[in-house]
Amino acid sequence: VALGPFTLRVTGTRFVNGAQVLWNGTPLSTTFDSATQLTATGVASKAGPVEITVANPGPGALSKVLPY
Repeated sequence: VALGPFTLRVTGTRFVNGAQVLWNGTPLSTTFDSATQLTATGVASKAGPVEITVANPGPGALSKVLPY
């Protein structure tokens, strides 16, 4: 991802309304598109690898890390 504003589309399964995309553990502004797609926006402030996870609402509902 280039430095500056970005939009990220995350595909997967079993997303629910209220799911959030996390960028290195920090929640991004996330839109629930469907049970298989989320759209998130943010601002990349430094270069390098990031860890992307998705958290559905509820305890213990965190995905595996998706390196990017």
